[in-house]
Amino acid sequence: MGIITQIDTALLLSAGLGTRMGIIGKQLPKPLWPLFDQTILDYQIQYLRNLNIKRIFINTHCLANQIHEYINQKKYYDVTILHEPVLLKSGGTIHSLLKLQQGVFSKLLVLNADQFYFPNKDIWEQACVESKNYTAVLFPLNCLLKDGYNELITKNNFLQEIINFTNIEKGQNDSYITFSGMGIINMDRLKYVEGISKFWETVANYKSDQIYITPAKDYCYYDFGTNQRYFDTCFKVAEELKSKMNLFSRLGNAKKMLTDHKVLNFSKFPFSNPQGHKAIILQSSQKTIINSAGLYFNEIIDPIV
Repeated sequence: MGIITQIDTALLLSAGLGTRMGIIGKQLPKPLWPLFDQTILDYQIQYLRNLNIKRIFINTHCLANQIHEYINQKKYYDVTILHEPVLLKSGGTIHSLLKLQQGVFSKLLVLNADQFYFPNKDIWEQACVESKNYTAVLFPLNCLLKDGYNELITKNNFLQEIINFTNIEKGQNDSYITFSGMGIINMDRLKYVEGISKFWETVANYKSDQIYITPAKDYCYYDFGTNQRYFDTCFKVAEELKSKMNLFSRLGNAKKMLTDHKVLNFSKFPFSNPQGHKAIILQSSQKTIINSAGLYFNEIIDPIV
């Protein structure tokens, strides 16, 4: 990505329950969902390595064994697993890492495993500078009410308030900013909190601390956070392959794959469409898939309306 930073440690938040990923989310953890010939997790690790990140921590909870086995299989030696038998929430995860690695590093890049945020080089470097002075420096997104995101209210680049999207008084086409899920945390400024805690209460508490928000411009963003967004974003990625700038070129890869815009098939050819359905299909050529009711399938289809 052509970005240089002194930050060398990252936390990839991956302990979600998969409830927004439909019936397939009950069988396959989101980081292992395919994106062409690799998984989202593979590309996230590449994304972080491109930022010169040397230590990658990933927290797990639901379907954790699948993620653990995959990381071992791929020999990702720079990845350390933080398993959470009890979900700590993102604030609790950051504080558990603070206790575990206190004094080893001072800056931590935190990001969601189901999203890719490519900041402008100048904005990124400014964020790295600002992270010396503030507990949290966060990267925002521009969005619309239909996107269903909470609104960040800022003043002079500092967070003042967060408004739940159900209470936002804007028209459907009025834009506002929200949190992208990616930020730089100054661990030296954190006071350790034991156990479960929320990000906005124990890490980026704008009511008691100055939380810096970078300008919401000149970025590129990919969201795989729900089954519908995964479906739409995969085809956005495929459409971008017609141009020089796309997800894979931003990651330093050159990828080409044809798609018919109807089916995402979790097999060797993830965009095949044998039946003309508009759906996400999970297939297993090596073993049967067991659903939550204990039934066995070779294939699970999740229709996308």
